[in-house]
Amino acid sequence: MSCAASLSVEHLTKQFGGVVALNDVTFEVKPGEIHGLIGPNGAGKTTLFNLITGIYRPTEGDLKLNGQSLVGKESHEAANMGIARTFQNIRLFGELSVYQNLITACQKHLSYSLLDGFLRTAKYRQQEREIAELTERTLKQIGLWDLREQMAGNLPYGQQRRVEIARALVTDPQLLLLDEPAAGMNEEETGKLSEFIRSIQEQYPVTILIIDHHMDVIMSICDRITVFNFGSLLAEGTPEEIQTNEAVIEAYLGSE
Repeated sequence: MSCAASLSVEHLTKQFGGVVALNDVTFEVKPGEIHGLIGPNGAGKTTLFNLITGIYRPTEGDLKLNGQSLVGKESHEAANMGIARTFQNIRLFGELSVYQNLITACQKHLSYSLLDGFLRTAKYRQQEREIAELTERTLKQIGLWDLREQMAGNLPYGQQRRVEIARALVTDPQLLLLDEPAAGMNEEETGKLSEFIRSIQEQYPVTILIIDHHMDVIMSICDRITVFNFGSLLAEGTPEEIQTNEAVIEAYLGSE
């Protein structure tokens, strides 16, 4: 099992033509913490996620996971380094069961060849058994085992979010990026989601970086929060410090 990662964002700038999406951003995410990322739409939050996961490359600056630069890494290389991500729009295989959705995410743990699979060698049987055990253990730990045979597309919205996060967890991430996991949820659902994310921190050695506009979620689960505004870093601090920061209230919280 991996250890929780540190993430260093160092003077990060990303330009799209004449548009500056991120402007000289620097902050740290400590190992094992839940770190919130908030700000108005267009502030650069998702751009940062795309830079971390290798979808974009920075114009200037650096990103380091446990001291190792992520710049120039392709998405699959970032995943192999221990980065997993969920998206604002749920991307489950709706026609597959909950169990099958998790099994499909376990492929990074497999090293047997096509011939091993065809001949059902000892290596094939062992690794297939291991990912089955990992999937069962994960589903039980996060309370989804009873839903394992349900088609993912038939589940309530909140449960689909849980399955998506569970699918990320079976990849054994060191850094888990959650992109607006509470989007579209009502108050009851966001409360349950907050408890769920906090339970992940307690059960898994993983660092969590979360974007969300639901302040009840961010303020209740985050250890620290970074605030973006127009691509620049506006403030950092604990939830209590952010809630009382006048610049943040004026730029973001006051408009909620």
